[in-house]
Amino acid sequence: MKILLLLVAAVFLGSCMACAETPAEKALVQYYQADAKEITPNVQSLGIDGVLRKYDELGTKYLLANKEDLHKKAVEDYLKLPELKFAILEKQERIAWIESRQFRRGDAIEPGLAKTPLDQVVLFFAEYGYSIPPFDRTVLATLWWDPVKAARTIRELSFRRYLPPEDVEHRKFLEQYTAPMLFRLGKDGENPCVIFFDGQELFALDLIYLKEGIYALKALKWVKIK
Repeated sequence: MKILLLLVAAVFLGSCMACAETPAEKALVQYYQADAKEITPNVQSLGIDGVLRKYDELGTKYLLANKEDLHKKAVEDYLKLPELKFAILEKQERIAWIESRQFRRGDAIEPGLAKTPLDQVVLFFAEYGYSIPPFDRTVLATLWWDPVKAARTIRELSFRRYLPPEDVEHRKFLEQYTAPMLFRLGKDGENPCVIFFDGQELFALDLIYLKEGIYALKALKWVKIK
């Protein structure tokens, strides 16, 4: 009798756990399972280009195909971040302050206005760049249903474009032990602002959600705390 009750309880618990899995979680599980099956054991045979194409394929199949569910999760996760309250970006020492609208003249985009490496980063990942297929400016773009993932990639690319290589490696080494704190500014999940704080600097990225199912860049605000 006890064994029967245990079996019934196990079945009931399993069904509850299955019900608890959200559509977003299901899509992510399928993505990771496909990665483990189709990419991980075949890296050598696929080669670098093949791996990148495969990630783009899997991201399109499992992530972008479920963009509504993933976007709901992304907004919920963003709102769980603590809000930045101890500093005001505009009152700090500016390292870089670039808005994508700087590169527009009316309805026209003028790439020639992007003079610096960081200008080019902002222009490259600006929202209007994604209106022209293919919009996957990086193989990681299908992961950009999550604003934090998008912000991490843009921050890393910005460092590589702006800082000397030894400084980039130095920061990367230190962040293994003291990863930057994450904050948000505001409660708008369609236009989030993700902020990294490393104790000295605030690196803020204003993003915008696109109909394609990913976030694009509106502004990069990099400041040193006074």
